[in-house]
Amino acid sequence: MNNRKYILGTAVIALIASFVFLVGYAVANPSQFLRSFATDNCGVSIATTTVSLMTPGAATTTSSFDTQCDGGLSADSAILLYNFNASSTLSQLRIDIEYSDNNSDWYSKSLDDLASTTPVTSLGVKQSFLHTFASSTHAGGGNAPNPDNVATRAITIKTPTRYVRAIFSIPPGAGNGSVWSEFVAKKENR
Repeated sequence: MNNRKYILGTAVIALIASFVFLVGYAVANPSQFLRSFATDNCGVSIATTTVSLMTPGAATTTSSFDTQCDGGLSADSAILLYNFNASSTLSQLRIDIEYSDNNSDWYSKSLDDLASTTPVTSLGVKQSFLHTFASSTHAGGGNAPNPDNVATRAITIKTPTRYVRAIFSIPPGAGNGSVWSEFVAKKENR
């Protein structure tokens, strides 16, 4: 009977010791925000303090982003923030997203990840975003040059490559407009 007490006591102590020494601690991975703004040096944001309107069909401006600018792992996705300052309800802003691994050869995004009942997807169709300005439904921004004529939006952008850029243009036949933008990405510190 005495041997059973010693064996049971030893087993309990061994179980507690193995629990303490073999169980690891869970450590949360804090998130890090990367911005294409000048403070993070992650790319080029486009911003002006005075409104210089882009003319339809004649001008483009580009905002780019390096998803590995901090030297670590790449961000999984990013948010493209932009302010669209328009001169009238005829104004439209077109945004084309392009990807690159070397920051010199750029590739357009096709409509390959949209749901469709068509069995064959046409890769000839380039994915673009088109923002038509509506003065009655805009969302004003505090940093905008003229908040009465500004619409602000955020678009989630996938980042399958190291570099991503957004090319902004005003389509032919649309009204004048200007844009401010920056990329913001969130990633875990692993």
